[in-house]
Amino acid sequence: MNTAAAVAAPIGISDVGRLDFRTSRSGETATASLQRALGLQYRYQPARLAIGRSLGLDTRPAPIASVDGKAIRGETLFGQGADGIGLWMSLIVEHAGRGPLPRRELQELVAAHWARGAGLLWDNLRSSANAAADLAAQLLRTPR
Repeated sequence: MNTAAAVAAPIGISDVGRLDFRTSRSGETATASLQRALGLQYRYQPARLAIGRSLGLDTRPAPIASVDGKAIRGETLFGQGADGIGLWMSLIVEHAGRGPLPRRELQELVAAHWARGAGLLWDNLRSSANAAADLAAQLLRTPR
């Protein structure tokens, strides 16, 4: 079996839940700041908001040089079961404009979307008097 071909093979939805995902250190810092500002109990909550915010933009996020944030399991980040994971993978693959994606490319895209979205959300909320209301308004009017 060709090892290079196995590494670049597309990953199935059932495998995504077992993968670990990370973002950049700055993305991790923005995620923690969002979590505190919004009073969210779990780290996956602001991470999902961040990925969703980034997916709302037409452009592909810039690649991350160093993915050195804390790991989060795919089933935690995207939800348990094929429905939750499948929804997120559909959004990510659609945004990428092709699919299915190999494991490494999927992890890199998630890291980049997570970092970009967390940075955008945190930048907008930093000076907010009512972070939750401002976040809701921002997510509802996300420009394409």
